[in-house]
Amino acid sequence: MKYDIRFKPKAVRDIESLPSRIQEALLGRNAELRSLWAQSNPDEKNIVAKQKEVNDLRARLQEMSVKHRLQARGVLTPEQQTQVQGYLSDTGNFGPGYGKRGGGRGMGMGP
Repeated sequence: MKYDIRFKPKAVRDIESLPSRIQEALLGRNAELRSLWAQSNPDEKNIVAKQKEVNDLRARLQEMSVKHRLQARGVLTPEQQTQVQGYLSDTGNFGPGYGKRGGGRGMGMGP
């Protein structure tokens, strides 16, 4: 089934505004964590503390994502909400390519 959900430009801007500062901080903390692990004698206390920072940032990002998704649903018309619900149920809530799969053998999987 094809879904044609059209958003107003302001709604698109609101939906697409991502929490980039947290993403940048997460990238930085991950780099710092890799650096700590790369040391010849890694310090357990520093690694555990840095991993906690990474986990906290990931949790904040996930929470913001959930809130953002709920806000995005709030700007949809009832018809658009119905289309989104249909789309999510067809794709298993993960987007195109992750939904209901065919039972074929696929490339290189048969005689």
